[in-house]
Amino acid sequence: MDWVSKTIKPMQFRQNLTELISVGLIASFTLVMWKGLMCVTGSGTPVVVVISGSMEPGFRRGDILFLHMSKDPIRAGDIVVYNLDVCIIPHYNFVFYWL
Repeated sequence: MDWVSKTIKPMQFRQNLTELISVGLIASFTLVMWKGLMCVTGSGTPVVVVISGSMEPGFRRGDILFLHMSKDPIRAGDIVVYNLDVCIIPHYNFVFYWL
């Protein structure tokens, strides 16, 4: 029975090491994709989730928005994203009127 315990311990170590490497690869891939989206879209937060009902009826709570920076002038119906100094979460709203 002693040979069983000697065989199982190295297998557990290998399995744990494999899982750790897999998690590291997934985290690295996610970071690379996020940074790539930031470069392509020109936005610091290229993907946001609507967390309130303020964007209805166009977007409901829980919808995912993919954002990009545009050099076109801001018009009514566009979505603007802005940061407040007191909050970490970016705010986004529809533009109703543009003067």
